[in-house]
Amino acid sequence: MYGLSPDDLKGKTVVTGQDKPGPLVISAAADLSDVPVIQHEIKDVAQMKALGGIPDEHYTQHGIADHHVEYPPAIDHDPQHALTAAKGDMCALLEHLGPERSGHVGSALRAYLLGNSSKVQDYEPLINTMHFPVTGGVVALDSITVTPGNPLKITGPGPVSMNVAVMTVEPGAQVIVETELTLNIGQLYANVTK
Repeated sequence: MYGLSPDDLKGKTVVTGQDKPGPLVISAAADLSDVPVIQHEIKDVAQMKALGGIPDEHYTQHGIADHHVEYPPAIDHDPQHALTAAKGDMCALLEHLGPERSGHVGSALRAYLLGNSSKVQDYEPLINTMHFPVTGGVVALDSITVTPGNPLKITGPGPVSMNVAVMTVEPGAQVIVETELTLNIGQLYANVTK
């Protein structure tokens, strides 16, 4: 996944609080992260969906219901007109759309990634203009143990994909997520005492 192989995880073990007390930060911004990250530029929402979203086939071919996805209302204006009128100025675009329509674009982004993207495809040009490109971070670990008083803090700017073979969250430990996160875990142990 993301150009990483199982060998990229071997031997990479992290315990929060072991090297320094307090939060252990994982960020897409390498200079903010306490753990090495591989930065990956994501050019548009379609690429982000391919990298870490839920495939449309879940809904279109496998019969999984999408009632949990909050789709925005159908787009009530021409997105190309809004983009042309803004002339590349994000403030002008936001003013043209107004707060309600701008909020719908954010809802469409989440729905595109988590639901059937064809239901919000009319929003795609606005999503791409307002939210992309973005630099995300990829982290691969063999194991991570989150200890009490030393939280794991996953933050931006940009989305993070965290790939861990074994994750242990001890009683009283915290995982704080402040950005878009794709978390791939082989085994998760929560509230485990030693």
